[in-house]
Amino acid sequence: LLLLTVIYLIVMCLARKKIRLAATLVKESTIIVKERASSLLFPFVIIAAQIPIVLYFFFVLILLGTADLQLSYFISGADGIVSASSSYADAMKAVNVSSLANGGLPPDDPWWVPSAIYLYFLFCVLWALESVKNIGWTALSGNVSDWYFFRRDEKMRTRFPLFSSLYRVLRYHLGSIFFGSFVIAIIQLVRIVMQIIDQQTQKLQDGNKLLKLAMKGVQCCMWCFEKTVKFISNYCYIYVAMQGSGFCKSCFATFSLIISHPAQLALNTMVRNILTLIQLLGIPSLCGWLCHRVLVGALKPEPLYPSALVFLMAFIIMQAFALVMSCALDTLFVCCVRDKAEYKGAFMSDRLYAAFGFDKSDRKERRATRRAERERLAAEAPAPAE
Repeated sequence: LLLLTVIYLIVMCLARKKIRLAATLVKESTIIVKERASSLLFPFVIIAAQIPIVLYFFFVLILLGTADLQLSYFISGADGIVSASSSYADAMKAVNVSSLANGGLPPDDPWWVPSAIYLYFLFCVLWALESVKNIGWTALSGNVSDWYFFRRDEKMRTRFPLFSSLYRVLRYHLGSIFFGSFVIAIIQLVRIVMQIIDQQTQKLQDGNKLLKLAMKGVQCCMWCFEKTVKFISNYCYIYVAMQGSGFCKSCFATFSLIISHPAQLALNTMVRNILTLIQLLGIPSLCGWLCHRVLVGALKPEPLYPSALVFLMAFIIMQAFALVMSCALDTLFVCCVRDKAEYKGAFMSDRLYAAFGFDKSDRKERRATRRAERERLAAEAPAPAE
């Protein structure tokens, strides 16, 4: 433990500039959230858009559970006269014809037909949920990048920047979002299938430790793979919102960002996770504890249930705030990296300008030079005609 402590202190000393930059990014992110306060309500819009999809999933799941899922219903030209427009009587007639052809017994459909239908429907729901979530993330990223590059430009500023960003996403970037969501939905579906296989093979795993170890290892790898793809996709959608590029081009830009700033990205991610953990556990717990103390002091009966409800409400609100804060932090770092590479930090605030290693005196001299040039041009300009 002493050796690990010494190594930790050495790493913190070597990374003091990166820690300073991460702290500056957090401070600037709070300014973004303050000036774009409407962003705090946007996660609830995303949840409201996902709720009908979840309700539709359970409704159709009930219908599928009571349906007669046969392969002949889905194959054009199969025995029987059932089609998409057939009535219930036509379906029963086809069943009777098939039963007579099989000697009075019901036809033996492949066992995988119901499973394939369930998996197909589950994949569509996962794809839809992931698409809605990524649309919201991209819109929030566009809102932050709009603030970063156009906060000083009165001509480019809009009254409703978040809705303008959402409009751009819905008009220009749905293809990129659907493609990335498609990849994530496939990974999630594979994870669900692996969990089902794990549950169905418990007896075999109890008799074969190697099989059990392999099953757990595959699930762990799939979990890590999903987290990695989501991490890359989040930064990819930031580039989509900031530059308007396609999904594949944004992925290449994300890989370039990871290769050029691996330590800073890791530190930013660690700081973001710590802040999220504090927000999701500390503040709701404090709210629930205060509610419980107030109710106990007022001698109210059953104070536990209201306190639990307050904790749940505070958790939901802080989760929305944590999402906005995480998006602001990641998008701000990407904007700063692009600003540094292409514009020499022209759009950075003074605090970010110093944190990225630029000299403030040079910036002041350039500003004074540009101001003097503008005054000279204004003085030399001809007077307007009377």
